[in-house]
Amino acid sequence: MAVRRRRSGPVCSGPGGPLRTRPSRSGESRMTNERDERTSTMPMVIDLDGAGSLDAWVAAAPGWVDSLVEHGAVIFRNAGVGSVGDFDHAVSLLVRPDTEFGEESSPRTALSAKVFTSTEYPAPFPIQFHNEFSYRRAMPECLVFACLNAPETGGSTPIADGRAMLRALPDEVVDRFAGGVRYVRNFCGLGVPWPSAFGTDSRAEVDAYCAANGVGARWSDKGLHTWQDAPAVRTHPVSGERTWCNSALNLNVRGTEPAEVHEALLAVEPELRPNDTFFADGSEIGPEDIAALRAAYEEVAYRHPWGTGDVMIIDNALMSHARDPFTGPRRVVVGMGARTA
Repeated sequence: MAVRRRRSGPVCSGPGGPLRTRPSRSGESRMTNERDERTSTMPMVIDLDGAGSLDAWVAAAPGWVDSLVEHGAVIFRNAGVGSVGDFDHAVSLLVRPDTEFGEESSPRTALSAKVFTSTEYPAPFPIQFHNEFSYRRAMPECLVFACLNAPETGGSTPIADGRAMLRALPDEVVDRFAGGVRYVRNFCGLGVPWPSAFGTDSRAEVDAYCAANGVGARWSDKGLHTWQDAPAVRTHPVSGERTWCNSALNLNVRGTEPAEVHEALLAVEPELRPNDTFFADGSEIGPEDIAALRAAYEEVAYRHPWGTGDVMIIDNALMSHARDPFTGPRRVVVGMGARTA
């Protein structure tokens, strides 16, 4: 697939030598590395058009992972990634890849051992902000995305800085999440089937996995029911910063959009709803808290329009991500893994 090229703006300095910033495209909320009191550090944006390959840039910038921790995300424009094979190589270049993803909550397809489709929800539906696998005992350190085919309109992968979220959210909302988030899942015909989520069709293996990973589980004539508690706020293992890091909004029935979808889910018996979230004591996350989460995410969100061949890597503890509705044949793929250093 041909990679669409874009003109670059002025050159400025960055890790590994010169990097290029561009004039803001329609829909992009902020320029490269811009800071303000609410948004904190913005992603580093590197335009490789005419500046060499992704391999060459990484080789010339051995300390680039420090920039990832500082900025939360690094976006490589015109990285020349036009196929699954190209991206498979990029994932291995940027992270130490994970190849097993237990407790999957989103429909996606494996394209190789390291590459998966992004969540396969219908194009008109947004996906809410979340930190990948934040309900699990162990979550991936980094996510790598690539755009193999840019959409006609929309379809960005917005990101939101968890450090800025703690400043944007009202103190009383953060306090209500002090005990963490309770994630409840029902594998009863809606959503991802339990054999797909756990990678086995053995009930005994699922029970063993849940017991070893702090997941409550029971079986009924309707299917498998699980619940687990995880932090809403975490301390970053490298920087020591506190960061809002969870999937409380994305997996909450009332957080689902559009409104007719969450209304339909609310009409479903609670034990049949595929996902829901609660405060750690089991009490409901009310509409006012859902509204506060939405408002804070949108306040700090950074959106960049995808171009074919672009690559983005995010620190999963520092940056949540989402998906905007789109038109056209958008194809975004993802890999996950640990920091290279």
